[in-house]
Amino acid sequence: MVWQAGVAIGFWRIATSVASARKFHREARLVKDPDWVMELDKVCAAYGTRMTIRLKTCHRVLSPVVVGIARPVILLPASLVTGVSPEVLRAALAHEVAHVVRWDLLINLLQMGTEALLFFNPFVWALNRTVRREREACCDAMASHFCSDPAVYAEALIWWTRNAGGEAVGAAMAISGDGKKSRSGLRDRVMRLLNPGHIPRTPAGWLGAGAVACLVALFFVAAGQGVRFAVKQLTAKERVEMIQRLAAPFMRQIGVYQNPSQERQEMRRFSGTIVDEMGKPVPRAVWRMLPVSNSTTARGETLADGRFEGELPNGLLRFYVTAEEFAFASEIFELTRSSENVSVVLKRGIVYAVRCVDTESRPIHGAEVAISYGWSISEQRSTTDADGLAHFKHQPERWFGELRISAPGYQTARIERFLVRSQTEPPQFALKRTAPFVLTVIDELDGTPLKDVTLRINEAWPNNAGLAWPKWNYTGLRTDAGGQATLDGLDPKVIYGMQAEASIRDETGASFRRGALFRISPGKENSLTLRLPRERRLKLKIINLDVPEKEITVQYGQRTSENGSDSARVTMPIAEGIAEVELRGLRPLPVDIYMLGLWSHSPELSAETTEFTIDYAKIKPPAKVKVVLNLDTGRGGAAPTGSFWLNWALPGKTEAWRGFDVPIKEGKAEFELPGTALFRLNNSTLLGGKIDEKAEYQATTDPTVLTIPVKPAGMIRVKVLEKNGELAQSVFVWGRRKGDSEWDRIEIKNGASPEDAREWYLSKPIEFGGRGYQVVASCWNRFVISQPVRINARNPVSDVILTLPEPRKYEILVVGEDGRPASGISLSTSIFKDGFERIAGDHSLQTDASGRVTLWVGGDEPGERFFLRPESGGYLRAETPVEFSSGKPVVLKNGKRVAGRILDKSTGAGIPGVRLNWTIDNSGVSSPELTTDQEGRFEFVDAPAQQVFLMVRYPHGKEIVGGHKSLYVMPGEDEAAIYFEDAPSQR
Repeated sequence: MVWQAGVAIGFWRIATSVASARKFHREARLVKDPDWVMELDKVCAAYGTRMTIRLKTCHRVLSPVVVGIARPVILLPASLVTGVSPEVLRAALAHEVAHVVRWDLLINLLQMGTEALLFFNPFVWALNRTVRREREACCDAMASHFCSDPAVYAEALIWWTRNAGGEAVGAAMAISGDGKKSRSGLRDRVMRLLNPGHIPRTPAGWLGAGAVACLVALFFVAAGQGVRFAVKQLTAKERVEMIQRLAAPFMRQIGVYQNPSQERQEMRRFSGTIVDEMGKPVPRAVWRMLPVSNSTTARGETLADGRFEGELPNGLLRFYVTAEEFAFASEIFELTRSSENVSVVLKRGIVYAVRCVDTESRPIHGAEVAISYGWSISEQRSTTDADGLAHFKHQPERWFGELRISAPGYQTARIERFLVRSQTEPPQFALKRTAPFVLTVIDELDGTPLKDVTLRINEAWPNNAGLAWPKWNYTGLRTDAGGQATLDGLDPKVIYGMQAEASIRDETGASFRRGALFRISPGKENSLTLRLPRERRLKLKIINLDVPEKEITVQYGQRTSENGSDSARVTMPIAEGIAEVELRGLRPLPVDIYMLGLWSHSPELSAETTEFTIDYAKIKPPAKVKVVLNLDTGRGGAAPTGSFWLNWALPGKTEAWRGFDVPIKEGKAEFELPGTALFRLNNSTLLGGKIDEKAEYQATTDPTVLTIPVKPAGMIRVKVLEKNGELAQSVFVWGRRKGDSEWDRIEIKNGASPEDAREWYLSKPIEFGGRGYQVVASCWNRFVISQPVRINARNPVSDVILTLPEPRKYEILVVGEDGRPASGISLSTSIFKDGFERIAGDHSLQTDASGRVTLWVGGDEPGERFFLRPESGGYLRAETPVEFSSGKPVVLKNGKRVAGRILDKSTGAGIPGVRLNWTIDNSGVSSPELTTDQEGRFEFVDAPAQQVFLMVRYPHGKEIVGGHKSLYVMPGEDEAAIYFEDAPSQR
């Protein structure tokens, strides 16, 4: 009776499983998307199957499954298909089709029958569970081979697990009869993909061997035929050979899907149709194709039937489309095999309006408003009407854009990262009035006005958040016949670093430059006369040139701003070991000369003509030797990948270290260095290992062969997604070891494109063991934190997929201590979480005329705290908490005044152009940097009511009188006096 009841229960399980599969099949909807059907056809063709496999969606399944033996159907979860990427979909289809071609559903049905007949035998259940696990491994191997990259397929497994409630792709067929979730086996599956020698946990020892023998014998009796092998403990090599042997009959006809990184230079066709929302073709639409990792581009216009066609190298493709009466479209495609009949839909978009007012909320008529969405989309302009409204048609809804507003007599404003959306009341932006600044440029000697001198802004102090430069700066403003130019739109609270440059011609007709760097303070003065220096000339001579070449190329440059410089090259003919040239059009600044991989000389150009000689024999390095580094990871260590940064210098010249990146191939690195050069290695770009950064080596013989010990280390790869499954952009990713009292920050590098944050890799080697690392991804005011990721010898590489939350909208009123709205104030946001430092933030917010600011925040982590910090307006630069639920306004505290003068002790005159800022000891709190005016005055209005320390950048050749104690000041009405005197070397 017991046996009969057990058999009945077993076959009842089979019947209910088949019934569930039929029910899923009936309720599923056929997929009509041509791209998805095309992907399925590609997979079937690669596997060489002639069986018709249909593709449907079903709301009852959590991950892709296959049902039906004679007429197989692949079911996709209806709730996730809209957010799945092409890579994830391709991996899922490859896995499920592998089940079909192997007849796994039929074999699994026979296994369930065996379990029903021999339900009382635990060895039968253990054997069937092992067979199912190895079956998934075989299908994983086939799908991974099709996808060409095991890491890509492993990421797809993790994506389905995290987004489908713990069910991995291929985790359970509808009639599998395995009631356990696949989450417990996901780790083994991913490890076997990334490391085929990985051995899953199985019974070991004499008990395991006896169990395996019993399992094999009982399975022979139950199934009526023997299995081809018994699962046992294998070495890494044997396991790899077994998986390859089992998958070989099915993999011979599998066409490998080429990864973009494997065929970057191969050209592929990309064509299709651009249509509107009704499916009608859009003629004369302008399209552009821009590869993610290649400078090649293609562009054109659609034909009358909306067709387009182009050809680009293999890889990820950005596709942009613009057309009259439509909002622009921007999509990313994976261009691998020839892509035909791609359909791109253009939407009509929305009408978006903004209102421009002054600080008294009066409309500004005639203001120019420009809106842009990134470098790839053309800027759109509009002019405000009598009501101060500027209208833009056909704008993409819910895109982040940037606004630039300029009007005569007003300060130019820039608003970054605002959300374009439909709304009843246009957003309002307040412009501040400003007086025009008149600049007159004359010759330094005879004082004649200079015409057509180009003026540009190079830098600004302090560099406030949201600071906008006038539109004339981008094209260059030129002086008129009287040598004058009006600089409008400037911020009176800012000191601007300017550049003046003019082109001149000599008696031979050759064109040269003459220019100068200078500063203006619109808040202190409204005009300035600039004496433009005449050109400086440098007669450069290089002697003792014992080289076989007939000419030598030298690079030279001069400073263009506080932090920037320009450079040019000149080729000098060599005659009898000597090369000479005259460099013209230089400024009265030091000129830097670059030779032999080093900026070696910087002669001063005080006179109109300067002669300078370089002895080549004194700076010539010794001949180069080949260096070969063998990376020794010790017993059992895997060879590291990536590269490492190498710094080198010649003996006796260690103050001039230089560096370059050295790639690693098959555990070996090769490069060339000058003989006797000293060098050190850095871990910053090394993956999978860690080297001693303090060790110093030397290149001696040719070749120099060295063995470098490498400590095995781990690696974390991170992919950040939006809720719809698309790769997130503009993301900052970092991490630390969980639970440490001190931060162990891990820099994450962008591994796909320098423009879009898509694939990220840790640049710092990860120590094995410990409590695990947590990865944080933040995008403006949104963030997500991973679970602890443990790195050890068995799991040296970990893939983390993070999904950013949807932003939530809040409108916050910002007021001062007097309760009046704080209008036109630049704000930065900060999000903190218990146990973390600042994890997210946005530095581009500005209150409107009513003191309100719109915040888009994303993150539902417990312990999340949100703060606003004023960056302008004279308010205290402190984190002010925001309580979204209370509806209370955010009250900013008034800052205190710190003012004074920097004076020359010998003359008593003020020293202009000295850079300084205040800071609080041991707190990390500081102010933006500003520069003293023409009288040496400075003023901060955002300091706290406590003693602060002034950080002063010493002028050249000067030092502070009385030491550093004089730099501590107390905010108040009294002004501080700081005296400088000549440094001892200048006296």
